[in-house]
Amino acid sequence: MVNDNVTKKGIGFKGKIDGKIIKEHIVPAPDKTNHLIGLAEGNGHNKSIDGDPFMDNAEVKTVEQWDLVDGAGSDHGYWLMKLGDNVVVARYSGKAKIGEGNRFELTGKLLFVSGSGRFNGITGQASYSGWALSNDFELIWRGRYVLPD
Repeated sequence: MVNDNVTKKGIGFKGKIDGKIIKEHIVPAPDKTNHLIGLAEGNGHNKSIDGDPFMDNAEVKTVEQWDLVDGAGSDHGYWLMKLGDNVVVARYSGKAKIGEGNRFELTGKLLFVSGSGRFNGITGQASYSGWALSNDFELIWRGRYVLPD
């Protein structure tokens, strides 16, 4: 999913997303004990903390699916960021694990898949890390994006 051409050029940014999980559904997989599959939907806000003020104060919606065996596994889904008429959609994939105190720990990479308004034709990527606990989540993400000429 990583495109080295984008990492060497583009506009750099770093942001923080704070949000709430609004829906979650967890089911045990029938193949073995301690195998859980979950679907979650969350809403939040992005705040730029370094570099370009990319989507600063944007509303964020995330939908994800995770698959954990013995508390660790994969996590993937989509983010939609909206700021006025500007929209950016990203697909992400990473790792998830249940940490100390039942804190859900997340790391991974994302790829911008579409945009509209000022971000029409966006390409780029970012890495993220964060956590979810109860209904709250926080992600720190940094990356680069390119807009068409």
